[in-house]
Amino acid sequence: MPKKAISERPQGYVIEGTGEVVTYQDARIHDSPDGQYHWCSVAGADDSRTICLFVPPRSY
Repeated sequence: MPKKAISERPQGYVIEGTGEVVTYQDARIHDSPDGQYHWCSVAGADDSRTICLFVPPRSY
C-alpha cells in the first residue's frame, strides 16, 4: 500500500480510501517488519473495513 494512502493524524491513522480512523491504541495495529504500511481489509477490498494495520515506527 502506498504510504500516502495512510496518514498519521492526531486522532490516529487515517485510511484515505475509506476515511476510517484507526486510533493509535487500537489492537489491530502491529509493528511493520519491513518499515512499510500494510493494510488488511475484509476480502481484500479497497472500500472495506480494516482487519489489521502494520505500521512503521511513528514519525514526529
